[in-house]
Amino acid sequence: MLALVARPREVALDPPGAQREAGPDLAALEDVTRAGLAFVELDLERDTLLVGEPFTLRVRFGLEDEFERTHLVQLFQRELDVPVQLFAPWLEELEGATALAWPEPAEGVRVALGERVVRAVPLPASARAGRTYRVFELARTFVPTRTGERDLAAPTLRFAQATRFQDDLVQGHVPLDRRDVFVRGAGARVVVRPLPEEGRPSDFSGAIGRFALRAGAEPRELEPGAELALTLVIEAVGELGDLSDVVAPKLDDLAGFHVRGSLVEREPRRMTVRYDLVPDGPEVRALPPVRFAYFDTTPPAGYRVLESEPIAIIVREGKAPAARAPPPSSAAPEPPTLVAWLPLPVFALLMLAWIVIRRARRARPS
Repeated sequence: MLALVARPREVALDPPGAQREAGPDLAALEDVTRAGLAFVELDLERDTLLVGEPFTLRVRFGLEDEFERTHLVQLFQRELDVPVQLFAPWLEELEGATALAWPEPAEGVRVALGERVVRAVPLPASARAGRTYRVFELARTFVPTRTGERDLAAPTLRFAQATRFQDDLVQGHVPLDRRDVFVRGAGARVVVRPLPEEGRPSDFSGAIGRFALRAGAEPRELEPGAELALTLVIEAVGELGDLSDVVAPKLDDLAGFHVRGSLVEREPRRMTVRYDLVPDGPEVRALPPVRFAYFDTTPPAGYRVLESEPIAIIVREGKAPAARAPPPSSAAPEPPTLVAWLPLPVFALLMLAWIVIRRARRARPS
């Protein structure tokens, strides 16, 4: 349902030419989930969705403030602002869903998501069980493309810690007792259902979310037979709502007008449609409302219809100008149809006989 959009700038964990570290075997690492050093959690807006309904997955992780400042060490040759590696494969690609834009936050900090470096958004500090945590978040919005159930594996956060360090002139602050550990969050399950048939308008556009509609027309005063341009702008309201593949309103049965053409410009959250319309005559005094039907997920969820305001116009009295005759062709005239098919020798004899007869008539005394 969605068009492809730009992905954020991502870089590899290791510099060019460096030997890449193999993916960690988490089963071989120490699980410190219950130690209170860090946490990671999946924030799911709701676990029951409709096909085509955008939803956002958020992975939030926190590091105990004093532990991060004194014991956390870099994981890779390429330094990270916050040296952690997050494993949440559904955040990168979700089966049965299309991802919307994943803009890179301007104030984000560099962390590892799988084998790539991305930017996480810093959130306000959080107090839990008497400890203060620095908190960060990664988020991505998806649109489900088919019904069914999706299992989201538990997110996992890997990091390295040390309690003893040595200062080296070349390598800097070197950990002497580095340990690679991880903490694990909880998974979830998402159920995707089809849109209800009950109450579906015949002109349902396929849009899901909340939207606003506005219309404008130019010119408002026309000569008979002249065109006016009707422009509709449909925009998503709030965080969710996609218009990339939504059907534009059809005006073939718009009372009092004939549609000569239309042009659609699409963005994920905005659609602009221009219609070229010709009023039937001076009796037409206004553009009637244009409908846009969509499914609103706001409780109570259901189908909604937006209608534009009528737009007053004036069509002057008179007759429509007659259609212009096509310009004369500059091509050479076609040869006479009676002789075009004659062989050249026969045509030459006929022309010679015509010349002889013409001269004989001129020479005859009057």
